[in-house]
Amino acid sequence: RGPRGQDGVCDCCDGTDEYNSGVICENTCKEKGRKERESLQQMAEVTREGFRLKKILIEDWKKAREEKQKKLIELQAGKKSLEDQVEMLRTVKEEAEKPEREAKEQHQKLWEEQLAAAKAQQEQELAADAFKELDDDMDGTVSVTELQTHPELDTDGDGALSEAEAQALLSGDTQPAGSLT
Repeated sequence: RGPRGQDGVCDCCDGTDEYNSGVICENTCKEKGRKERESLQQMAEVTREGFRLKKILIEDWKKAREEKQKKLIELQAGKKSLEDQVEMLRTVKEEAEKPEREAKEQHQKLWEEQLAAAKAQQEQELAADAFKELDDDMDGTVSVTELQTHPELDTDGDGALSEAEAQALLSGDTQPAGSLT
């Protein structure tokens, strides 16, 4: 309910609502004002303190951020330095390994040449042995008659080596005589 004047109840802090009622009202305005000012002062103090703490936190955050940025730059520089060092060491390693690699490649090439020579020698020996086996009269040539004594050379599958088949083998033609392929 709102304040009413002249009802015998002091509603205003200075008693002005009861000026004609005969009731004497105590003036409490100064005390209420003082309490209100103290309350506002405390709120202002809390606000100032909060603002001060906020500024401190912002400054601390800025410093921490700057330190982290500086640390990041240092780490990136360190990383770059290490990468350069790794690259340099890789180059040194490759240079150090180059003679070994070249020697290994040379050795491998010689080994392959020796294997090829041994294989060629073996094939030549096999060919010489085959020639000796075919050269029945040991005159240094293989004739049609000598080939015909070797039915395993039959090319048309009839079990015997014909004169035409023997001629074809001697000329280097591996197709059976009369074959159209």
